[in-house]
Formats: sequence, C-alpha cells, structure tokens
Amino acid sequence: MKVLICEDHLLMRRGLLRLLTSLFTPPPVFLEAENGWQAIDLLQQHPDVSVMLLDIQMEELNGIDTLREIRKRGWKTPVIVLTQYDEQALVLHLQELGISGFLHKNSDPAELAAAIRMAAAGGVFYNELLPDQKPHRDARNLNFSARELEIVQLLARGLTSREIGTHLNLSTDTVDEHRQRILQKTNTRNVAELVGLAARVGML
Repeated sequence: MKVLICEDHLLMRRGLLRLLTSLFTPPPVFLEAENGWQAIDLLQQHPDVSVMLLDIQMEELNGIDTLREIRKRGWKTPVIVLTQYDEQALVLHLQELGISGFLHKNSDPAELAAAIRMAAAGGVFYNELLPDQKPHRDARNLNFSARELEIVQLLARGLTSREIGTHLNLSTDTVDEHRQRILQKTNTRNVAELVGLAARVGML
C-alpha cells in the first residue's frame, strides 16, 4: 500500500507517518507533501498511490482546490480528508468532489486505519453525522455474539462478505445476514458508519 500525506504542518505529517506505521503490518510506503501542488506532482509521478490523506487548510493550494485539480485531471485516487472542521455543508461539498472519506483530526486511530483500508478497497468512510443520519445506538450496550464481533472486526479490515465467509467457513448469505442484523442493532446505515462506531467504543 502507498499512502500520500498532504499536510502543511511538519509535526502533523510526521505524527501521521509514525501512527500509520504502528497500525499497519507491513507498514505502507509513504509520500509526503506540504501543499497541494506538491501532492499533484507526486500523484503524477506515482499513479499507484493507494490512498491520499488531505488537509483542508493549507496556505498554498488548499485542500478543496487540490481535490478539484485532481478530479479535473481525471485521476481517481481515493482521497480521505482529515480536518479540524466538521460542518455538514463542507462534508456534502467534499462528497460532490468525490472524496472517499472524511475524518476529524481528533478521530480515534482505529477509525483512521479502517478508513484507509476501506478507501483502498474502493469503499467510502465517514465518521461525521450527515443530515439524514439517525443517532447510533451505543455498541457497548448491545449484546453482540462472538461471531458478530468477529465479523465487525473483519469488516473493519476491509474484507468483503465473500472473503469473510472464506475466513470463517461461512456462506456469503450467512455473512450478509449477520451484517444486516449488526446494522439493525446499531442503527447504522452501512459498513463505514458501523466501523466508525465500533472504533469509537473500543471494539476494534
């Protein structure tokens, strides 16, 4: 896996690098950019980037303009936005620009790892409430079976139902039934919301 970190603060970049090195085995290959133009140059040189982590507030070509430039060039690189801002209007605007994830900078590290795995696999991850979301139930108060906990953890690793079935010796239909039951228990709409909730309450 190759991860491009676009963040204008050196300490933040290096902190993310150390954190992700500890969360992934083997660790990803890292590329670093301190502004949007550097990130675009690196993407041109490394079209095999698996995921890009993008800050919004940068002095030289901010995150939104960087994302617009990337999409204008037709590049499909999965982009996860890491920011201190959490306005719903911003999230919706970034969705329109085709981001693969949105996380606040104070998110749990397990959420970040789950978001990267999901984005690299072609999925989408958000840990901020969007306008039509219902409040989640607290997973700590739910009676999950051991099998359901296993499935949540495997979903957080980005595995598909078929892959989970192979891993647990279950049929794909059985895994899908477990998934639907877990989503109903937690009032989550999709795997991204489920994994975010699980990370926040220490299930991962």
